[in-house]
Amino acid sequence: MFFAPKLLEPRILDALTEDWDLAAAHAEVADAFGPAPALDPRLAHVLRRCHRTSLGAATAEAGLSAPRLRTLARETIGVPLVRVRQWRRLRIAIAALPHRRISEVAAHAAFADQAHLTRTAQRMLGRSPASLR
Repeated sequence: MFFAPKLLEPRILDALTEDWDLAAAHAEVADAFGPAPALDPRLAHVLRRCHRTSLGAATAEAGLSAPRLRTLARETIGVPLVRVRQWRRLRIAIAALPHRRISEVAAHAAFADQAHLTRTAQRMLGRSPASLR
């Protein structure tokens, strides 16, 4: 479980929103650790599609079984696919927070309800959606 409350202090969050040269950061990481391994095209397809369609449908489109997909995701990206989907939904929710009510944000980001969004944000970020506004 990821929990880093010091990282999420307002002054740190402000620094994270500054313009970063992501290409330069990527180059430095690649120089230090070598190039990233290629992502299996079937997994890449599921990752692109899983937020627009059900995971089962994306998996079938990629020609994978659910157990094989779970294994491939864990071996390739190092985290369960369900966690990747949670991070994606949380990212969508956080981006929408300044523009909508929290209940609307929860629905927009495919959370079951506002409480589900709040629990997920608390568990993964150590902060509530209201505090992230």
